[in-house]
Amino acid sequence: MANEDKYDEPASSYEAEMLDNQIAFIKYAADEIKDAVHDGGIFPEWFQNKLSGVHDKMKSLHAYMEGERQQEKEKARMIAMKDVKDEYFDSLEQKLQSVGEEITEEQFDEAAGEKDACYHKVKSRYKVWPSAYASGALVQCRKVGAKNWGNKSK
Repeated sequence: MANEDKYDEPASSYEAEMLDNQIAFIKYAADEIKDAVHDGGIFPEWFQNKLSGVHDKMKSLHAYMEGERQQEKEKARMIAMKDVKDEYFDSLEQKLQSVGEEITEEQFDEAAGEKDACYHKVKSRYKVWPSAYASGALVQCRKVGAKNWGNKSK
């Protein structure tokens, strides 16, 4: 277990330089092999097997690096979502704290906004304002229009 942790430590500057040299050679060798193949070179089966092994190892290294990049992106996205979520819950908490407070009819009317024909028509028919029934009726009136609301259909 202790040895695994040792391998996860960041590379030293010497190791980074060595890595850079190894990548440069891999790139050079890959270009040479590619040129030889395109020039009609014939290669034994063992050569293809070795190349296949190198290919698998390079895919594995690349997948690791891509996974690291994706994890960093996801981490940044989650942090950004946390900030948005915190703002949302803060505003929700303020709203919930104010739910228990009684409001006057004037405050309700102000929060409701516009006072259209439906507002006046519905308010005149309900004794309790605001109420859930009156709010529902207001919504229904606005759907069908003040002229049509309250008229029985045949």
